[in-house]
Amino acid sequence: MNKIVLSILLILFPTFAMAEDNIYSLKTRFGLVRVGHDEINEPDRLIYRGKIIFKAKFKFLSMHGSTTNKTRDVILFGTNCGGSGCAPDDLYLLIIDAASKPLIVTANGFQSDDGTMKMFKNDGTVQIDLGFEKGRRKFAVLTSDKITLRYESVHDLPMADEDCKWLYDESAQSCPRVGEYKLPCTNANETSLSGGGGRRLSGLSNHPGYVSAEWHKSCVAWCAGEKIGYDDFKKSVCSMKMQ
Repeated sequence: MNKIVLSILLILFPTFAMAEDNIYSLKTRFGLVRVGHDEINEPDRLIYRGKIIFKAKFKFLSMHGSTTNKTRDVILFGTNCGGSGCAPDDLYLLIIDAASKPLIVTANGFQSDDGTMKMFKNDGTVQIDLGFEKGRRKFAVLTSDKITLRYESVHDLPMADEDCKWLYDESAQSCPRVGEYKLPCTNANETSLSGGGGRRLSGLSNHPGYVSAEWHKSCVAWCAGEKIGYDDFKKSVCSMKMQ
């Protein structure tokens, strides 16, 4: 897909809202880091102190945060296809200091399935909270110049009410459309949601409080014309206890 088509998709389907706000310029202790643009004004490169140090091929690039330790600044950036239906960002870390050449590192699986990208330091080690993946909390840890991924099991954690309410409203609107297209209601699934809605559901489905089988039952029921109240939905689908 060429970049002109991608730019049109980006306008029509804005990037998934759960991700951190995109950053296009950062002042570090060692110089300015910014996102550069190609000949048709698409953000596809990373520029440090006036020189291109990374260029994405047929993808959009943005920075998501930064932090420091005693001698180095670390910048988190990622690339994606530019639309709401894109896979999660491929993530990278740019490491800069006063003496060395800029270093860019990544690792297999270095991405956030639910859009969470929060940098922090723990005992001087740079870490990134990457949200939930298949019900477990996911972290990236930068040790020296190497990224490792760490997972933590989480139990009895309901979804946030804001996320559950969005899922309820989106599903109640989208699932009945399956019947409108004269398809069997058993076809009601994640693809019943719009591009942006499906992407967000894909992210939320990694939360340990999300119950996939119950959501599918609800989607089929909506398709069949049944009424489902939010209290029942949040209890069965989002593991939220009744007040």
